[in-house]
Amino acid sequence: MRTLGHDWKEIGEKLGIAPSTARNGFWQDEALALLKRRNEPNAKGIGSGGQMNWEQFKTGPGGSDLPTDVEPGESELLQAFDRWIHTAHPNPERKGCPGKSVLMALALAREKFEDEYALAHIGHCAACLDDLKQIKRELTAAGSSR
Repeated sequence: MRTLGHDWKEIGEKLGIAPSTARNGFWQDEALALLKRRNEPNAKGIGSGGQMNWEQFKTGPGGSDLPTDVEPGESELLQAFDRWIHTAHPNPERKGCPGKSVLMALALAREKFEDEYALAHIGHCAACLDDLKQIKRELTAAGSSR
């Protein structure tokens, strides 16, 4: 959701949690993911010495969709996620995609978004993430977004 330009308050509202909980959970998940990657010596993205090599993921199509309240290092991480999802989960066949009406509902949601399947799916589907970004851009251009 950060890659779509949502601030922590909006994310908290859509997930039904406090904005600080969403932000802290994001950074805890990031720390755990890095630890996990460091413990997998054959994992893609690991350079010499077990360090994560973000260079291959640093630039991607999502740069302009970043929120304005990014924290130090967060924009690189969000861009890396965007690049990674397109590499690891492109889903050109659109298998299991919830559909544009669900993505539109998520983009317009002002309260907790209840469709946990859709949220989980978007986190593992570049096609849906791209559609959601496009919907967000269109809503922003039309003045319909928060």
